[in-house]
Amino acid sequence: ITPDSVISVIYEQCGYITVTVATKKARNAQSGQFMRVNIPSVSQTEFHPWSIVRSTDTSMTFMFSAGINKCEWSAQVGRKLESLGKTGYGTHAKEKIVVNLQGPYGKKIGITSKKHDIALFYVGGTGVAASVQAIDSVLARNDADTEEGKTKVVLVWSARRNHIADISILQPWRGISKDMLELELVETSGNSTANVKEENALLMSNARADLMASLKRLISSEAYSINLSIGVFICGPGGFTKAALTNVSEFSAENPGIQVVVEVESFDL
Repeated sequence: ITPDSVISVIYEQCGYITVTVATKKARNAQSGQFMRVNIPSVSQTEFHPWSIVRSTDTSMTFMFSAGINKCEWSAQVGRKLESLGKTGYGTHAKEKIVVNLQGPYGKKIGITSKKHDIALFYVGGTGVAASVQAIDSVLARNDADTEEGKTKVVLVWSARRNHIADISILQPWRGISKDMLELELVETSGNSTANVKEENALLMSNARADLMASLKRLISSEAYSINLSIGVFICGPGGFTKAALTNVSEFSAENPGIQVVVEVESFDL
């Protein structure tokens, strides 16, 4: 294993931590894949799977939630990153955080390989990490395609957090037309007061995500015919995923003329 190192850390307002690591292993990474991550200064032996949020030829970005239990690996990683916050990160840091990466592992998100009329990403909590690069790839394909071949992308993200609309991983999508990308952000913390005014974003505070409602809202648009093809990617906790799959089954039964292709990824990443 060739050690790489942390080059940037963002402490998101919603409480998640976004980490970018300099590595050459990023070159072959595809949407939906993950790396096994080891940080020797926290533990010499522990490796944990982290979904790849975005990757370039020279770096990978991850997002995680530091555990509440101070003995948990993620909590220790959070403290380690915070302890170096005042000295900086990257080549000029007084102390580098070395990271050992194994991978990438896992398969590419399948719904990005085939053109659908709608690509819907239904994710909970840190499950959003697995969807970002996939959404980027569909948007890039849209830019290269003719008008008739474009896929509308919809992200429905539910999190028990506040200020999720401000998270850094969503910012590259600001200003994209709602015809091409629609963000439905659901804060379930119970005390959310945020307000999103972006053209392509809808924030629902103190609510619950509802895949059936999202699907019905999408097909109610006059722009779509009955012969729709919808790709649905689901990543979230067990109960969240189970309810989503039930919604898809019910929706398909009610709308037999619409093709729905479903893909589920483990939330344990």
